[in-house]
Amino acid sequence: MTTEPLNTELSVRTESIQSLYTRYRAHRFNVNRRYQRKLVWSVEEKWSLIDSILLSMPIPLFLVAETGIGADASFEVIDGMQRLNAMFSFLENEFPVQGSYFDLDALADTKSLKDQGSLEQKQPVLSRAASVAYSNYTVALSVYRSHDGAHVDEVFRRINSGGKLSHSRSCGRLERYRRWLTLCGLSRRGFAGILHRRTSFRWVRCPSLVSQIAICSMA
Repeated sequence: MTTEPLNTELSVRTESIQSLYTRYRAHRFNVNRRYQRKLVWSVEEKWSLIDSILLSMPIPLFLVAETGIGADASFEVIDGMQRLNAMFSFLENEFPVQGSYFDLDALADTKSLKDQGSLEQKQPVLSRAASVAYSNYTVALSVYRSHDGAHVDEVFRRINSGGKLSHSRSCGRLERYRRWLTLCGLSRRGFAGILHRRTSFRWVRCPSLVSQIAICSMA
């Protein structure tokens, strides 16, 4: 088995929920069923994630493989499908959080779907200010580019191998990301530097914290 870094490109960027939802509506998110498990989150688990966003708390990084260039780029979801589904389901009024439903008029995409009759506004409605803040909330994406599509499967296999992992939705997937960073030939120090420069997660202030923080990934 080779220990040489794969021929890949890695970057960390931030995007708003609004931007991600626009990509989703344009079919720019792909799910590879060879390694993604089914949607298994309960409403309570979805509620917990959305509540954290509404409280402006940080949530875990998403790991995606990027294909295409510029406006034509698409993301293949490697880690974070459950979270994306929860975020988009709340936008589409599938469940309330804090006793209220997202204001469909607060976002151009959802307003358009409402006007077309594809979505129906449920009551009571979350305040316009809170709905706008939710759609503008930024998440961090670890974007992985490879010139060989087979590398995507290899990355997923490696970050999910080694040891028995719990599905308790609690902290504990840091080791997966350590293995992934090693596979991509990026040190923890380099990763911390990217986070510091590229994301708004100010709780990552120095490289040493990367070895201590338990990334609370919710699948």
